[in-house]
Amino acid sequence: MKKSSGISLIVILLFAVLLSGCSSFVGKGSFRPYENSPIHMDPKKKELDLIASNVFRIQTSLKFKLGEFTPTVSAIGLAISLDPYHLLTTRHVVKIKSFQMITPLGPIELQIPDDQKLEEETSLLLDDGSRIKSHVVYSDEEKDFALLKTEEKIHHIPFTIGNSDDFKIGDFVFLFGNFQTGLNIRTGYVTQLNFVRYGERGEVSTTNETLFGISAVTVEGDSGAPIFLLRNGRFELGGIVTFLVPQARGLGFGVKINFIMGQISKYLREKENLSLLFSQISPGHGRI
Repeated sequence: MKKSSGISLIVILLFAVLLSGCSSFVGKGSFRPYENSPIHMDPKKKELDLIASNVFRIQTSLKFKLGEFTPTVSAIGLAISLDPYHLLTTRHVVKIKSFQMITPLGPIELQIPDDQKLEEETSLLLDDGSRIKSHVVYSDEEKDFALLKTEEKIHHIPFTIGNSDDFKIGDFVFLFGNFQTGLNIRTGYVTQLNFVRYGERGEVSTTNETLFGISAVTVEGDSGAPIFLLRNGRFELGGIVTFLVPQARGLGFGVKINFIMGQISKYLREKENLSLLFSQISPGHGRI
């Protein structure tokens, strides 16, 4: 039993390394700060194109009971590959909780109880019209992210996982989004290092340290879109889009990568038997 446990732990640690793209994980106290402009980016390397090839459209379809009917609702978002079999996205895209119904008084949102759900399936939508099925390995409702595993091998170019502890106001960001018009890249800056809610008297009631704000235009359909930053001219994954503020004309918020990777690593350590799910992963090459 001790020998088996040791092997499982080794595989789990290997998976943690692979999630960083077989590259050096940028830990706390990194030597260089993130950059506030793209001037050090080398266009000859076509790194934006390489990263964009890791971004996939995903769709979740949910069939549920509604009285005598069994309607199907769907949600569309984005995910980024972490290796040839795993992707990172937002939880609300892969776990549908509600749907909108149009009434004479306008649209209303109705919750879908778990006991009314019949079938929920998430697939990657490829440009040729084909689909690749996937399932949720782990998700966190509070932080709104999910780790997916595909049934088939997918395209992946390794890249570096960033360190959100190094974020500063004014850091330059790249958002890889897709509002059903084709993949597009938008730029902006880190505008907030957390998310604040105010109380009735104008006091700060809550502060969410897992989120950060960006000025890159964020629209519906961008849920799960990866947010990259530059460090010494190299791209690092800083987080994924979770929601936007409509009144702010596209101001978006992302989940910081450190909270995501910390939760995933903790979960894998606690569930050593899951190591078998990742046995097919092999080291990648050509790190961005």
